Amino acid sequence: MSFEKVWDVVHADNADAALLRYQQLRRDEETAAQSFATDSVVSNLLSLLSR
Repeated sequence: MSFEKVWDVVHADNADAALLRYQQLRRDEETAAQSFATDSVVSNLLSLLSR
């Protein structure tokens, strides 16, 4: 996952938009290992943003 994609998720209008964008990115992911790493990173970012 590129930094640009992570940036798009972090700077989405709100948590719902970020989650939708994230789910879209997950469908685009090809490798299970990458997806697993991305899951933990993005879920941590979303939890920080939603506090």
